[in-house]
Amino acid sequence: MGWADGNIISTVEDLFKWHNALYTEKLVKKETLKEAFTPHVLRDGTSTGYGFGWFIGERAGVKEIWHSGGTIGYVSRFSRFVDEGVAVIMLTNCYDLAGPKRDELFDRIVNVVFAGLGRKIL
Repeated sequence: MGWADGNIISTVEDLFKWHNALYTEKLVKKETLKEAFTPHVLRDGTSTGYGFGWFIGERAGVKEIWHSGGTIGYVSRFSRFVDEGVAVIMLTNCYDLAGPKRDELFDRIVNVVFAGLGRKIL
């Protein structure tokens, strides 16, 4: 038996359907999602910036809920800009894009998406 990065097969289309379903209560109750999309706070009051399986942050004041991942040969990044109804999903089999290279390319893609909406967030 393996773990998530070795046993989940998906497509951009599947992940986009999931993104849209998360605006409804078809999969998860709104109260549960609110908790999942709220950063946990440590006992000393420090925010972790992480909810239930999601990093929670902002880009130039735009709320972003995201996660990235990868394994040998694969790299991914999935960001939900929930207030705008926008998802940016990157799945690639170019492992050379791991880490900072992935983030740099992803930032460029996000900028193009938001430029198409008449906004600049990076």
